Amino acid sequence: MAHTFDLIIVGAGSGNMIPGPDHAGWKIAIIEKDAFGGTCLNRGCIPSKMLIHAADVAETIHSAATFGLTARVEQVDWQRVISRAWQRIDPIAAAGAQWRQSQPDTTVFSGEARFIDAQTLEVNGEHLTAPKIVLAAGSRPAIPAIPGLAQVPYHTSDSIMRLPHQPQRL
Repeated sequence: MAHTFDLIIVGAGSGNMIPGPDHAGWKIAIIEKDAFGGTCLNRGCIPSKMLIHAADVAETIHSAATFGLTARVEQVDWQRVISRAWQRIDPIAAAGAQWRQSQPDTTVFSGEARFIDAQTLEVNGEHLTAPKIVLAAGSRPAIPAIPGLAQVPYHTSDSIMRLPHQPQRL
C-alpha cells in the first residue's frame, strides 16, 4: 500500500525548514534516518563551536602570563565539557521532531529512503508517493583514500563530537 502526499522531504536538517504557511493544507511526509536538526545541530556547527569555546578558554588561561596574570588549568572535566553541549543540543533535536510530528497533515518517518520510481520512495518497507520530492539529506563525512588509514584509529564528524574520553591531542 502506498501513502500519498503532496510533498515528501528527505532530511530534517534544512529540510525541516521547508514546510511553512505556503504549505497549509498540504499533506507532507518528512523522512529522517537520524536526529532532527541535521549535521549543523548534531555533528557540526553548533557542537563544534561549544567544544571549541571550552578549548579557547583553556588557551586563554595558558597564555595569561602574556597579560601579567598567573593562572593555570588544573583539571579538565571532560564529561562536564561534553555534557554542556549535549544537554543543550539533544533536547533541541528531540523538540524539533516532536513539534514537526504534531503539525496537522505532517507525517514523520524514521528511516532511510530510496527511490522506487520518479515519484515514489520506499522507507522501512512502506511506499510513499508525491508529485514533489525534496532531497535535503545534508552531508556525510568522506573518508579519503589514504593508504594505511583503515589500520589506524581515526574520527569523522560523526564520531568526534561524542568522544567518551578527552583526547590527549587533537
